[in-house]
Amino acid sequence: MIGVINTGVGNIPSICSALKKINCDFIICLSKEDLDRASKFILPGVGSFKAFYENIKKKDMFDEISNRVHNGTPILGICLGFHALFESSNEFGNYSGFKFIKGKVQSMKDIDINERIPHVGWNNCEIKKDSEIFKEINNQTNFYFTHSFTPTSVETKNIIGTVTYGKELVVAVQNHNIVGVQFHPEKSQKQGLKLIKNFIENFNA
Repeated sequence: MIGVINTGVGNIPSICSALKKINCDFIICLSKEDLDRASKFILPGVGSFKAFYENIKKKDMFDEISNRVHNGTPILGICLGFHALFESSNEFGNYSGFKFIKGKVQSMKDIDINERIPHVGWNNCEIKKDSEIFKEINNQTNFYFTHSFTPTSVETKNIIGTVTYGKELVVAVQNHNIVGVQFHPEKSQKQGLKLIKNFIENFNA
């Protein structure tokens, strides 16, 4: 059973629609008790990290998610959920992430990207390493992005995908049972659905 974690700032309808298209059984996790019913987690999020962090703390889900993932439950972080996998984010303040993966999320303006910010639209993903989530997905596949913040100081061993937008940005990471993507697979048509399906069916690292 897939648990879609509802922090109050995720595009839950889009995620649910994608899961229905691939005939996946799922539940919406609104509380820490709901987490116990799931064998894998999808952690989506849109908007600001501040609201994301405050909502997940208010729901008393932060520590439970952390414990479950540290004990081996696979998790797929999407957009803000991707940012939450790292040590911290400086979006509208300084907030702690789950610290599953080393790295800090910063404004793209702070790293001198001479492109329009936010980064919105389709971009080609350079697959850096083999991963179950990219099974049968071609290198340089287009995925849909919308973000103004990006992880920095990420260890090479955890980077599985990048895009070029002014400079090379980390957009996909993996660390054992933890995987995350900056782009929105639920909005990325056939190949995005394939990535979600790969997480559900093949990802057991």
